[in-house]
Amino acid sequence: MKSTIILPFLLAGCSFLGGSDSNDNASSGALSASVYLSKSSLIKAPQFEHHVLKDSKIFSECGTSLNGKNKYADQRVLTVEDKKLSKLEKLATDLNTSAGSGDIRKLSDKAGFFDQGKAVITITTEGKTTEIATSINTIANPQTPRERKAAAFISKMRRAGATNCGHISFFGVS
Repeated sequence: MKSTIILPFLLAGCSFLGGSDSNDNASSGALSASVYLSKSSLIKAPQFEHHVLKDSKIFSECGTSLNGKNKYADQRVLTVEDKKLSKLEKLATDLNTSAGSGDIRKLSDKAGFFDQGKAVITITTEGKTTEIATSINTIANPQTPRERKAAAFISKMRRAGATNCGHISFFGVS
């Protein structure tokens, strides 16, 4: 029964994220972005949130991840209000053009007792694509101007999204 409920969301998500026509966002200057957050805790299965913005619509999903497979708790698509979209576009442009202004700490590949989490931002605006991979801890406690811009962008994407599985914050990321 659950698979029949989730299938329409997956199909909607696939067509939403699918191919583009000649009015592609990268060539028109419009914003296209993705934010993926994941982290484990000692008492819960690894959790994730994923928000994708394209053509003024945001696809949001969240749930748990185990052995590389996501178990979706919620998936939704909604249209982003113009006011929120313009704020996201400004933050994305600032983040795209701020390279070198106190760079962002890289995601460590060192395994430790505590999971530092993973935050991946992909932004395409004005034909330029930027990908930033860092830890949840870096986003929750930004130290450089660019880390603060990345944290602000993630915060706006989370607020514009349709679902956060009831999380007000994601391991300290608001």
